[in-house]
Amino acid sequence: MKPDAKAVKLLPAAVKAKGTISVAMDLTSPPTTFMASDNKTPIGFNPDMARLIAANLGLKLQFNNIKFDTIITGLQAGRYDFTASTMGATKDRLKVLDMVDYFKAGTGVSVPYGNPQGLSTHTLCGHRVGVQSGSTAELQWLPQLSKQDCTSKGKPAIEAVSLPSVNDALTQLVSKRIDAVMYDFTGLQWAATQ
Repeated sequence: MKPDAKAVKLLPAAVKAKGTISVAMDLTSPPTTFMASDNKTPIGFNPDMARLIAANLGLKLQFNNIKFDTIITGLQAGRYDFTASTMGATKDRLKVLDMVDYFKAGTGVSVPYGNPQGLSTHTLCGHRVGVQSGSTAELQWLPQLSKQDCTSKGKPAIEAVSLPSVNDALTQLVSKRIDAVMYDFTGLQWAATQ
């Protein structure tokens, strides 16, 4: 891809002089944002999109593989120029970030193969559910579901188990340390096919 002259013209002089743009990503979320089998090459549509943005601006791209729950604070502190991640545009996030919706996945729940406990999205009261730290599943959807389905009806709350990545949550699910995982449909579908 050749640089877009109109876009390049809009770059601040300091960015042009540096010649590099940095992206913050948590490269543990297949299939959208993860590492190739060489454990060095970022792959998925988010890394691909970041590469296209840098190329369109005529800049080199620097990947920064960081924990998901530190992306926003890193952007606020000026450590990174942007992120390309499957991060929901919540009211709180929109207070501190400009966000572009380019993908819609939705949030779902995965259970062990065969669903031995007979769980569904609305029968998680009293169960341990893994969520990625800083995700909308942790901050918004699981608390809302727990209040709606459980505590408001006198049932035990859903126990959120916050973990660094969806891979950690899926590992705990398979090893029976948690009962379910709440995450975006795309990642859960990918994991199910593996």
